[in-house]
Amino acid sequence: MSSSASSSKFKDDIEENNEFTPFLNKNKNNDNKILLPWYQTPSIYFILPAFFLISFTIGLELTARVKFNVQIVCQNYYYSKSEQEQQPHFLINFNNKFNNNDGDEMCDIPEIQSIASELMLILNLCSAIPGIFVLGLFGSLSDRKGRRIILLLAATGFGLNSLTVIFVGNFWEYVGSNYSKYLMLGYLLDGFLGGLLSLFATIHAYAADCSTPKQRSIIFGWVQGAMLMGIALGSVTSGLIVEATNNIISVFYLSIILFVIFFLFVLFILPESVSFDKRLENHQPGNLISWKQFSELLNIFTQLSIFLPKKSNQLNQLNQLNQLNQLNREQQQQTSEEGQQRKNDDEEVFLNAGKYSLLILICTYFILISSAFGIQTVMFLYTSYVFKWSLIEQGYYILFAGISRAVVLALFAELTRFVKRRSNDKNNKNNNNGNDGNDGNIIDDDNNNIIIIDEKEKRNGLLYDIWLIRFGLLIDSVAFFIYGLATNSITFIFGGFFGSFGIIANSTIKSVQTNLVPSSQVGQLLGAISAVENIARIISPIVLNSMYSYLVVTTTPNVVWYTISGMLFFGVILMFLIVPKK
Repeated sequence: MSSSASSSKFKDDIEENNEFTPFLNKNKNNDNKILLPWYQTPSIYFILPAFFLISFTIGLELTARVKFNVQIVCQNYYYSKSEQEQQPHFLINFNNKFNNNDGDEMCDIPEIQSIASELMLILNLCSAIPGIFVLGLFGSLSDRKGRRIILLLAATGFGLNSLTVIFVGNFWEYVGSNYSKYLMLGYLLDGFLGGLLSLFATIHAYAADCSTPKQRSIIFGWVQGAMLMGIALGSVTSGLIVEATNNIISVFYLSIILFVIFFLFVLFILPESVSFDKRLENHQPGNLISWKQFSELLNIFTQLSIFLPKKSNQLNQLNQLNQLNQLNREQQQQTSEEGQQRKNDDEEVFLNAGKYSLLILICTYFILISSAFGIQTVMFLYTSYVFKWSLIEQGYYILFAGISRAVVLALFAELTRFVKRRSNDKNNKNNNNGNDGNDGNIIDDDNNNIIIIDEKEKRNGLLYDIWLIRFGLLIDSVAFFIYGLATNSITFIFGGFFGSFGIIANSTIKSVQTNLVPSSQVGQLLGAISAVENIARIISPIVLNSMYSYLVVTTTPNVVWYTISGMLFFGVILMFLIVPKK
């Protein structure tokens, strides 16, 4: 092939709207006529500040909710006990410090720890169970109608949940022993509107829309870093606010304000990452969702079917579409064939792994996310009970852990960029030596240079990501084992620092998952992943919170850390079952 013909082919390919041309670098519409202003062009730089803001708000409430729940359980425990024994009531004023100076010590007893753990388990279930049924629907809705509507729903749910806490805290004398019902209502509203997992899935889908497959591990690392720093700074700020105001409810007032700011930013500023043409096409009569499809989206088993191996005829059709896509790239002229070309591109898969790879990945991710959800409340209860950490000390620990994880992600991003840049340079050198024919994909790198990604390079990239996931899971397993061995705060903090290096598994595993499905199914995949995360939110706390509730009474609460360590090590073993196709 001549160099002029090759340059013409590259120019035509780079103008296409497909999986490998991100919104991040695109400044024209589908007709290549209208330049979009920067503020209407979807970009990762829009979603990162928004995600940091919402993560900061989540961090504000993270430790404050645990402390609030312990206090309200403590209040009810001593109130009921005083009525039975006909003694003066033990009262907590949630807008000030304890009326009893020994309140903190009186609440840090095994009985109250056990009851608080059970309460937080029930509240978690109230949010997770509705999410199982709506997240698949929301994932499909985000693919068809856009990402912003899901972000708005999730923010509304968060705000309503915070309002119930404010209500219970301010009107305790009227709520009394029915406090759990009001708190459950807030969590139910949050669950039916998507909740935290819907928010995270939609933000990852937005980031996927704004990146190429090769960029996604780095971009998802940025998203993960924004979340970690936001939660870390929010947790410290929460402790400082309570210390300065003597008012734990003031944290939730601030969170309401931040939720409103996030809502307005998404509504009026954030550009939609799903193209207008695609949304308009979904409104056509032949593309509307039928009642049968709607009921299937509410069926959790239908949602999870995306992880199952495709039937042989489906694989053959997909291979034919990939071959047709390559043929069109070589022969396509600027004619009416462009619409069909874009349709074929939407069905193309970037990576080609074993047929069970996606199923193994989601099983491994289920183990990873179960460990994260299972320790959310146990961590704060354990450090408060064993090490006597205050709210602000817990906030400093989260800040330390968040900063260390963000630094690891930054170093990991630079390492990944360096490795892939060397791979790109080697690949381009081979192409310049006369290897113009290729069976791979043509994409842009970070500097808008044309790069051909052949099958060998894809295979090497997949192996690189798989080893990163194995390494991250192993580090996490060792870190939780250190938690169990810790007899003082220093050893426990060291376990948190060591575990920071395991953060690379989370961002990498989602990047691999999105590259194993066609671009038109990314939202559906992330919705199904959110459903799996909700299942983990149900099963993991039931097991780990119940285990902690029992172990804390038998004075061996550290056994819960050894259990999580064993789960993660099993995940390492699972990852050795994934191999790229040769």
